[in-house]
Amino acid sequence: MNEKVTAMQIHVEPETMTRLSKMEQWAHEITITTAADHERAIVALQGWASMRKGIVEWFRDTKTKAKAAHQAVCDQESSLLKRGDKAREIVQPKILAWEADQEAIRRKEQARLQAIKDAETERERMRLEKAAAKLKTPELREQRLEEAAALVAPAVPVAPVEKVAGASGTSTWKAEVIDMAALPKEWCLPNQKALDAHARSTKGQIHIPGVRFTEVKGLAIR
Repeated sequence: MNEKVTAMQIHVEPETMTRLSKMEQWAHEITITTAADHERAIVALQGWASMRKGIVEWFRDTKTKAKAAHQAVCDQESSLLKRGDKAREIVQPKILAWEADQEAIRRKEQARLQAIKDAETERERMRLEKAAAKLKTPELREQRLEEAAALVAPAVPVAPVEKVAGASGTSTWKAEVIDMAALPKEWCLPNQKALDAHARSTKGQIHIPGVRFTEVKGLAIR
């Protein structure tokens, strides 16, 4: 997988490039102040409409072949990726299941060791309390009792499964709308495509609350 793909250069007739350059210059320089100017401008754009069709036709075959080649490359890429991704989808749950099992084992062992440590701490507390009961000096007795009350079993660490270099757990959160009516307004997006289609079909004559229809003028040259 080390192929080098270079950009395709398409030869365009010099006459076409010259005409385009002249048209661009004319477009910047022209002023329309009379009816004759207006007519000449439309005639010139009609010429461009014809020229445009010629350019589209000139590139049609090349575009068709390029599209087919591009689709073939994309199909091959997609086929390879799907095979690898499918294998990943099979193995990944197995990895996560093993990790979950190991974490359960770790927690169970940690709970067992913690219970032992808690029992040891409780025995030490009881020993101090018994020792305090034998003391005749109130101050010393109180001190021993405070020491007993302050005893807390330390947390027993149990090392988790060692991580493999280059791999880490991820969490992905997703949202699912279960009640559209309860969804806050700021989270609702308009269906712009449907609104534009409604505007075109009705010419803005059928009102929709919260929507303003506008007409954008253009010029069709054939």
